[in-house]
Amino acid sequence: MTLTLVAFAATAQKNMDGIIFGFKYHGNELHYRIWKDHVTVTSEVRSENFTKVVEIPSEVKYQGKTYQVVGFENYGIVGAKNVEKIIVPGSFRRVKLHSFKDCPDLRELVVQNGVESISGEPFENCPKVKTVYIPASCEVTSEHWYKKKHVKLVRK
Repeated sequence: MTLTLVAFAATAQKNMDGIIFGFKYHGNELHYRIWKDHVTVTSEVRSENFTKVVEIPSEVKYQGKTYQVVGFENYGIVGAKNVEKIIVPGSFRRVKLHSFKDCPDLRELVVQNGVESISGEPFENCPKVKTVYIPASCEVTSEHWYKKKHVKLVRK
């Protein structure tokens, strides 16, 4: 029991907006904020060591309860060095403005079926992004921004 409490203290924090906790998945640790019955990916606590491919899970467990991962807060993934590809699960409702920031090696984003929209300019200071794979049914606002940045939108 004491070991669990020590591990909990090392990976979670409580602030005015609720509990933020880290969860390891495929060698990567992302941080999530609990919102009643679901969680969002937050950059309030940042991880620095990532593998080349980051696959965001569609659900995570925290203290015995399973939460669906439904989206990013602004700047959901920040400063992810070495990351070349990010896979967003279909449990997300949308990918929004500034979901990714300062990911210098990010080249590709794969958005799985179920994501309804990509809005605004999701990449800030991610100069190598060249391809975004999206479901055929996914709405994209600001398509002109992708053309201007020479980012290819591939519908699947």
